[in-house]
Amino acid sequence: MNENILVEQGNHCMFPVTYNLGEAPVKDGEIAISNLLAEELQVTKGDEIKLIIDGTTQRFLVTGIYSDITNGGKTAKISQRIESTDNVMWCILYASLAKDVKVSTWLESYKTDGLKAVDIATYVDGTFGQTLSQIHKVSYVAKLVSAFIMILVIALFLRLFIQKNRTQISIQKAIGFKSESIQKKYITSG
Repeated sequence: MNENILVEQGNHCMFPVTYNLGEAPVKDGEIAISNLLAEELQVTKGDEIKLIIDGTTQRFLVTGIYSDITNGGKTAKISQRIESTDNVMWCILYASLAKDVKVSTWLESYKTDGLKAVDIATYVDGTFGQTLSQIHKVSYVAKLVSAFIMILVIALFLRLFIQKNRTQISIQKAIGFKSESIQKKYITSG
């Protein structure tokens, strides 16, 4: 069965993914594939698959299976460098800039035809912005609900404590103790 798949090549330890089974490919001839691709090809860790690259068939040993939702969920990762320009869809290069470099100026200098430079923060915001916004809203609501529950529990505890010691408090008030001194007694006694 022939299947066109997106294969990412390079050092996958730099930006690792979590593997459901196995680990990242580190040697030539090793490949890690996405969960959906593994199901479709009916392969698992330790199986061998063949890739046709520039008309040449190459065998790869499956070292790991990972979850992926990008590109239809059917992707693969290899560590070896393959020199091919025929079917390259895109190439991603990660760069860390020195502290004194202005990011926007650097990005603008690399924007040309066929090349797109993007700040990772902008990329993450564009990709996950809505999801992160919803998560922040949910966490804010959860904090409010937990604060309300804490206040309710404290109020109920105080109410039960006063109810339990009601007789003793009434006797102290009848003798002539002021409410402030009774409160101090219970607060300091812990």
